[in-house]
Amino acid sequence: MKKLEKYKLILIIVIVLIVIDQTLKIMASTIWQNEGKVIVDGVLSMSYYKNTGGFMGKPQSMMSLIITDLVIIALIIRFIMLQSENMNLLTKVSLSMIIAGGISNLADRIFLGGIIDYIDFTMLNSNLPILNLSDVYEILGFVLFAVSMAIYTHSEIKKKKDKKKEIKEEV
Repeated sequence: MKKLEKYKLILIIVIVLIVIDQTLKIMASTIWQNEGKVIVDGVLSMSYYKNTGGFMGKPQSMMSLIITDLVIIALIIRFIMLQSENMNLLTKVSLSMIIAGGISNLADRIFLGGIIDYIDFTMLNSNLPILNLSDVYEILGFVLFAVSMAIYTHSEIKKKKDKKKEIKEEV
């Protein structure tokens, strides 16, 4: 039980994010499937699109996508298990977002044969991809993880410089 306690925050974030995304996917496939919902006229609407391909609709085999998703999720979970005690809050949140997005989209691939996308940016009749909240979780999670690693690297470099300075002062 103690082991589970150190993953409690990550588990809560993952579960909450998956529930939010899956709820919106249910709304997309029931309410918005026939008629989308305009959120901001000419900018953003909610609609329904079933993506049976890869990222941004790129064609790929379903099995290779499922295997890739599983491997990435497993690697991140393994990283968390090995490093959770050394992680700051930003790292935990960013990895939780990536896992939640991956699991939610993986569930769609396995159970629905494709990912349900519903966020449709209609700005200036652009050809932006339709995406879902899981995609946002994954993208934002990777950006936050990169920021977290940059902060960590900067602090480690500073520690080494301070230690060298301390050693010089002692001599």
